[in-house]
Amino acid sequence: MSQSLTRRGLLRSAVATLPLLAAPSLIASRGFAADTWAKKPVTLICHTAPGSAADIYSRELAAALEPVISQTVVVENRTGGNGMVQMAALRGAKADGQTLAINTVSHLSILHTAGKGTFGIEDFDWIARVQTEGFFTVVRADSPFNTLADLVAHAKTAQPLLNIGGQGAPGSAHNIHTNILADAAGFQFNWIPFPGGIEHLTALLGGSLDATSNNPQTIVQFAESGRIRLLGYQGSERLASFPEVATYREQGIDADPAWQQMRGVIAPKGLAPELKEAIASSIRTATETSEPWAKYMTASNLSAGYMGPEEYHAFVLRQSDVTLTWLKRLSLV
Repeated sequence: MSQSLTRRGLLRSAVATLPLLAAPSLIASRGFAADTWAKKPVTLICHTAPGSAADIYSRELAAALEPVISQTVVVENRTGGNGMVQMAALRGAKADGQTLAINTVSHLSILHTAGKGTFGIEDFDWIARVQTEGFFTVVRADSPFNTLADLVAHAKTAQPLLNIGGQGAPGSAHNIHTNILADAAGFQFNWIPFPGGIEHLTALLGGSLDATSNNPQTIVQFAESGRIRLLGYQGSERLASFPEVATYREQGIDADPAWQQMRGVIAPKGLAPELKEAIASSIRTATETSEPWAKYMTASNLSAGYMGPEEYHAFVLRQSDVTLTWLKRLSLV
């Protein structure tokens, strides 16, 4: 109880002291003034199920963006095909800014695996990177694995293999996270894919999984209620809101902390450069001036990571190379 109260107090304190940054100036070129580019309700397509981390991000972003552009932003969940259903819907939309989609690092994995030959980075316009976050390895509160060392020791000799679940098929961000851990620690596992974060937590609590890969924002309430145990965090340092959870490297496992989740916004290919900049400017204004967004970011243990179109596109190309390296190393391509 005291740990939960302390964590909530920490989050409230962080929100209270979080400065709101100045909004960027308007872009007025060829009629695409920032915040006036949307002429009707905007559709924002999410590739995962309601309740997942990506879905929560989509809805929080939509809520923050609406007052900035003076239009409704409707979130559509187009699940299936590990993101390919969403990408197909986006690619088929008109390049006018009225249809956008969210992306995660899993999109880069899919482009090298199931989506190879069907979709590519250059099939879309990369509008903005918005946030980043790390990964936890999670077990039930009554699990026999009290520490990450317990899980690793058992996994090295387990027959059958441990069932570890997470969002997405092999090659997804969550799957690569667990593969990086397993590769560094020297064990194998059976991956059980789920469409979203809530589903695999439900399966974990129901006893059909031994462990899960989770992002911070989907586990806070489960951790505070004492239903799950966090064994370790893949990051360069501990999260302030979970100071008791050591990083993998602190626990003697040299798992690469650079592998992080990212979330951004993409659009159909072919937007005018001025329109891309205007949409990105609106996103930046929304995420730097919205108090509800600031509370969501703090409460969910997320890090701001804004990049505009040009910088984001260059980052995606670099991250795609890193993703491909890991996919090859883990024999996923």
